[in-house]
Amino acid sequence: MKSLRKHYAIILFCLAIGAAFGSCFDLQISKKIFSRTDSIALFSGAFGLIPGFAVLCFFAGTLITSAFKIKQNLFLTIFLIGSCVFFILLGTYCPQEDIFGVNGYNLPDKTLLGYAIPFPIMLISAAAGYLVSSKNQPALGSIKKADSKNRGYDTWLFTIVLLFFLSAALLFGLFCIKKIMHRPRFRLVVFEGYAPFHAWWQRFEDYKNVLNDNTIITKEEFKSFPSGHAAMTSLLMILGMYLPIVNAGWKKAQVPVIYIGFAITIFIAYTRIRLGAHYLSDVSIGAFIMITGAALFNETAIRLQNRFPDFFDFGPELS
Repeated sequence: MKSLRKHYAIILFCLAIGAAFGSCFDLQISKKIFSRTDSIALFSGAFGLIPGFAVLCFFAGTLITSAFKIKQNLFLTIFLIGSCVFFILLGTYCPQEDIFGVNGYNLPDKTLLGYAIPFPIMLISAAAGYLVSSKNQPALGSIKKADSKNRGYDTWLFTIVLLFFLSAALLFGLFCIKKIMHRPRFRLVVFEGYAPFHAWWQRFEDYKNVLNDNTIITKEEFKSFPSGHAAMTSLLMILGMYLPIVNAGWKKAQVPVIYIGFAITIFIAYTRIRLGAHYLSDVSIGAFIMITGAALFNETAIRLQNRFPDFFDFGPELS
């Protein structure tokens, strides 16, 4: 991780610049590039959540490897397999609302079809995680380590905590911020003049009055800040952080994966602004929160491992 800090620092600096620039020129940027009919942006809006959830399922697939290696505890084996299934179902349920919903193609009669698209992708991602980790994942130790000099690596513990931290703490936290701030999206509410423009730090108190006066406007139009699509796509960058945990032979791929993920995040962010679903500050801060949270989680794990080696042993790949 120490060798990657400079790369994440560069990315966080770029995101901070984007957030600062957007704080000053959000409205002007959105007015300049807004388009309701951009087919590429519509495709991105419909399927933009899938890559992030696929990353979660990829990590979840490594739990199957752990489950097969930990044979002395049936309960833990069932728990790890069940956790993998949970994230596959989560990755199927969450993106489907956007594919044919207001953030995508806006075809309510095809909502059920939305489940059929992400499910095989999540299944394949989890299978890929299992196959990759089963070939070259650091050896797993037992739950109780009788000999501190001959410890195995508790990659299952690290992975399960990481998954629930990313999905429960960060993603749920972003959702809560949306519910608190109610920032109006540009595409309908602001562009059509139903509500005034609000900066990302300004809470919109009167959104219910706008909903009551206009039947064509839904609650979804007041979830601009922060961007869930940018936050989810940034998981591609987080994947680079933890590649050696999945497969010890992929350490050299970390930096390319990080910057490929950054490029994809920029593209998704642009398309969200293009559709008027978010502002520059929304996408920048959404990605910033996810990257910062993952980095802090990683640093905490390193310090726990160094300070309490008899209780936390995640392997040298984490150092």
